[in-house]
Amino acid sequence: MMQKPLFFQAPGWLFPACENRSKKRAIAPTNPARQFWSQIPRFCAPLIAVLALLISAGSAANSADSFEVHKFKESDKRYLQLGYERINELTQRHFGSQLQMSTAHDLPLLQRLLDTKAVKADDRRLLQDMGIVLGQLLEREFELRWVVYEDKYGPSRALQLTRTNNTLFPITMISRRAEAGLAVDVQALYDKAANRIAAYQDAIRRSYY
Repeated sequence: MMQKPLFFQAPGWLFPACENRSKKRAIAPTNPARQFWSQIPRFCAPLIAVLALLISAGSAANSADSFEVHKFKESDKRYLQLGYERINELTQRHFGSQLQMSTAHDLPLLQRLLDTKAVKADDRRLLQDMGIVLGQLLEREFELRWVVYEDKYGPSRALQLTRTNNTLFPITMISRRAEAGLAVDVQALYDKAANRIAAYQDAIRRSYY
């Protein structure tokens, strides 16, 4: 008659015992559950290290992408005013026409300043002043607001869409292209920004219904 195997039972586990014939007694093997858990620190150490690196990288990325938005100060408003006045003076001097806060009138004037080299590609101040005029037109048409956007690169004056964190930077729209030696189509730049703003505002309106 075959002898039934001896068993060692632990909570949740059932293992055959091994028989030591020399000592004529059954010896239970090492508990595999205990062995498994004892090995976890060694196996998990690399995983924990990788997870720590990922968390650290994610925190760094979040920090790098973080920004703050501040209200415009009187000094910021004065900056915009002076830039607008400089371009207005140029259009009067070269073309005998003042800015009128009208896209149909002002955008062609800005284009003429570039086409006639009244504002050169290396004159960052005047190029960014033209961006101020562009921004004022966008602000008027879409009821945006000027803010100071600050990130790891420093503060920048920007236009913010109401009820969102979306911002655009019209002051550098013209200067960045001109300084890179690219042709600047003022009307196309305005239309591209306007289309994006209109799409955002339309999406916001739909979300309320």
